[in-house]
Amino acid sequence: MTQKLMSEAKKRKVKVSFDINYRAKMWSSHKAREVLSTLLPYVDYCSAGKLYEQMKERYPNITLFYSTIRQVESASHHTLVGRSPLLFKEACPELNPIVDRVGGVDAAA
Repeated sequence: MTQKLMSEAKKRKVKVSFDINYRAKMWSSHKAREVLSTLLPYVDYCSAGKLYEQMKERYPNITLFYSTIRQVESASHHTLVGRSPLLFKEACPELNPIVDRVGGVDAAA
């Protein structure tokens, strides 16, 4: 279903942003690689962390790689920095107190 939606977005000239948020407890690295290889050709902007070096050659359609660096002060206080290895490093506001940790990095990015 995700691939179908991404394909439709590309047909309509809609930019696609994708966050590779791998969780080893959810699927194997083999399965993740298999699924991601079908999705990444549709991506324009990608949150990939340290993997961007290998990915930028394999997926030239991805025009921007970005990620965040999280500094944990405490369970309810984090400092996030958004960055793109190719373009910029931008300081983001501190998250203090954290109300809902899930999605905090996405919000900062």
